Amino acid sequence: MSERTLDTLEWRSPPTRVRGRRPSAALDDIVTKLKSRPSEWALVVHAAKSSNTTAVFRRRGCEVRSHIRDDGGFDIYARWPEAA
Repeated sequence: MSERTLDTLEWRSPPTRVRGRRPSAALDDIVTKLKSRPSEWALVVHAAKSSNTTAVFRRRGCEVRSHIRDDGGFDIYARWPEAA
């Protein structure tokens, strides 16, 4: 812990919790681009801190893979599935 954390005390309530998140325009743009080239893999997130990042793409219907990097981060690849 830094000393700044130890000597700072503010009496106040935490912000109101916001339930759920609105889809990111940037994320929606990526998914739209993936849809335009079905079954083609693309690197969508470079050096993510967690492989859990795959979940946001799966929820939107993408196939997703994560690859662990030498530095411990994750590269996230996604593709839109080919139409059946």
